[in-house]
Amino acid sequence: QIDGQPVVARMLAERAVAADPKRIGSLQVLADVLAEREADSEAMAVLDRALALDPENAALHARRASVLLRQDRFSAASAALARAEALDPSLAVVRAARADYMVRSGRLDEAE
Repeated sequence: QIDGQPVVARMLAERAVAADPKRIGSLQVLADVLAEREADSEAMAVLDRALALDPENAALHARRASVLLRQDRFSAASAALARAEALDPSLAVVRAARADYMVRSGRLDEAE
């Protein structure tokens, strides 16, 4: 969000994507803005589009896992998280997604 203005944030992110539809950073920002507003189906569509362009991007897989968790799709979230961790387990967004997964799935005893 931009100073608590989610509509403006979305508009600017959409403009950035329109200016360069293949720029991963712009797609990530748009997906984050959509996910923050809990527009999960739209966020997933943007994440899928970004992953089609950059399937080895651990941050995208972690963001996808977070959206899937919010939808209580634990199996799909687990798969997305496993992919993110295989690609880069040290990324903060990957570690945050893992923590979120552990909390939401009731597996705190397995958390590091």
